[in-house]
Amino acid sequence: INWPFPCGSDDAWKFFMRMNEAALRATVVAKSAFERFSNEQAKVLTMTHFLTRTELKFDWTVPGIWDHIGCDGLDEQIRTIGSDVHVYGHACLGQKAQIIEGVHYVHNYIGTTDQHKPGMAPYCVFDHGEIVPKEQPSQTNGFNFQPIPKPKEPERVRVGG
Repeated sequence: INWPFPCGSDDAWKFFMRMNEAALRATVVAKSAFERFSNEQAKVLTMTHFLTRTELKFDWTVPGIWDHIGCDGLDEQIRTIGSDVHVYGHACLGQKAQIIEGVHYVHNYIGTTDQHKPGMAPYCVFDHGEIVPKEQPSQTNGFNFQPIPKPKEPERVRVGG
């Protein structure tokens, strides 16, 4: 790949970090407005394709993976906006969730269909206001996660004729 940057691919990461700036500003403004007009603290969830920190476990036997692990600037952006949960993929192994310096890092590797295993499902990161719920939905036959059905609404009773 020929990058259109003066120093070649060494400057590509700076370009992509700058692309995040508008979304980061919008998130900070929305978070501030939500907290000002509600009685709750906003919950911020972020996602990246690769790992943002080198201390997160990953499959180091995958050729070339070291080129995509750990971007201090990206992790700083995640923390600057106050992310509660950061979801990442591409690690192939490791803990499903861990907390580092107050941020829940959730590994949500999905893989290819031949890599799916019984019980494998996307990890639930937010449920009924709870960040990374301790009790995760379960499944028995591999990657066919079915959400919990919504309870039926009570029938409305007509009053007066």
